[in-house]
Amino acid sequence: GVGTCPAGYSIIAGQCLSLIRYNPKIQKDAEIACNQRAGTLAAPRDPQRLWHYYKQQNYKVGMWVGASYDKEEGVWRWSNGELIPEDFPWYEGEPNNENGEEHFVILGNNGYQDYPGSSGAFYICEP
Repeated sequence: GVGTCPAGYSIIAGQCLSLIRYNPKIQKDAEIACNQRAGTLAAPRDPQRLWHYYKQQNYKVGMWVGASYDKEEGVWRWSNGELIPEDFPWYEGEPNNENGEEHFVILGNNGYQDYPGSSGAFYICEP
């Protein structure tokens, strides 16, 4: 019915999400793990609210969300193809593409930041 989520997901910050807090994965493997849950890495509809929720849970480890840098166009996109909005709550000084290899996004205690896909993080799936 209305307001229900598929198995393994619950309503968090206004959308069906699953925050996976074990076995950190590189970005590609996190996406595969979400696919195995009949989902994809999440595009937060209310990123500020999700960040507050994350901080309240005291997770300590960053979590992949479904965003990546489109090198050809020079823009950040959600995995559904939508552009990340101008007013997105990036952490101060982010995205900074440190060492030229931060093309994905994690949510951490300071907010959202770009992060190398080869690093491990927890992850957030949406159905």
